[in-house]
Amino acid sequence: MGAGPFEELKSELESMFERIAKKENILGNITRLTQLQQEIGSSASPQLRHYLENRSYKKALDFLHQGYSTEHSDQPDGRLK
Repeated sequence: MGAGPFEELKSELESMFERIAKKENILGNITRLTQLQQEIGSSASPQLRHYLENRSYKKALDFLHQGYSTEHSDQPDGRLK
């Protein structure tokens, strides 16, 4: 079984920031982040959706590192496993 969309989102964000640090092109990362944002849709918490819609990618990554992903992020099943 592959990584879920939230894990893939986190991985893509990490990859993008690594590429930025190396001064490499991030167009592919941005394209994939847009696709993932559409795939995740309403299953993401309102806060994560806000970060992604506003392209606050550092905040989105920090949010994902906390382990929250779903609408009910205050519930145990809202944590990434």
